[in-house]
Amino acid sequence: MRPAAPALGPTPGLGEAGDWHALMRRSSFGPGALLLNGRARADLACFYAYCRSIDDCADEFAPAEAARHLAAWKAELALLHAGRPSSRLGRSLAELCARRAIPAGLLDDLWLGAHSDARATVRHATWQGLRRYCYQVAGSVGMACLPIFGAELEAASTFALALGEAFQLINILRDVREDAARGRLYFALEDLRAHGLRAGEFMQGRGGARAGRLLHAYAWRARHALERARQEEKALPRKALGPPALMRAIYAGLLDSMERDGLKVFEKRYRLGRLRKGLAVARALAWR
Repeated sequence: MRPAAPALGPTPGLGEAGDWHALMRRSSFGPGALLLNGRARADLACFYAYCRSIDDCADEFAPAEAARHLAAWKAELALLHAGRPSSRLGRSLAELCARRAIPAGLLDDLWLGAHSDARATVRHATWQGLRRYCYQVAGSVGMACLPIFGAELEAASTFALALGEAFQLINILRDVREDAARGRLYFALEDLRAHGLRAGEFMQGRGGARAGRLLHAYAWRARHALERARQEEKALPRKALGPPALMRAIYAGLLDSMERDGLKVFEKRYRLGRLRKGLAVARALAWR
């Protein structure tokens, strides 16, 4: 007889409701939330609670248990699509999507990205496959946030996709050492081969100049995506761009810091200081 699977503890986001606002204030969503009115801030906190829950399912558990927690969320999303979510967060998400005209399929896209992260070994064969992953974990988030910020999704989707890709590539650069320690590699295998690198040596921080060229190539892609977003935002209503402009300033500052320091991402984890973040907030407030 096959032994029964161990009992599954509470799935993040599907158990007792926590303080969504407190969670958001300590996250990358926090600075942008300062620029929103009360209703929009509450909506963003609800959506952040889902993002955080899905991330925790993938990141805080061993792969087998992560898969079971993600399966619980997949079942909840199916109920949400059917109009009868069972959890407080699920009901709040359903109401939010209906009121803000946010396609509920974006929640599924983020789930797919988390499911990809929950594997014991994470690899992406091609750059296009990695871009798809960037869409799932960041572009879909940006698209869901835009109606909360006051932008029309159809008009702003290209902007959100470019910005999400830039943010995720900057995260990939910043977190490469920590990701490698968990068996996760977010540099496409075809790009490693093009630079004469093997996955193992790159993840161990070896490869010398070849590895450096790969890191700089990804920094260039991130910079190019930031510029695409800057061009796209010109056609969008200024009043809706405060939070994304703030996040862009923070991420661009982080990329600047890494590049000025020679992208020593295997030696240190880069953070933007409080002063730089404060200046970004001030500029975003002036933007409004």
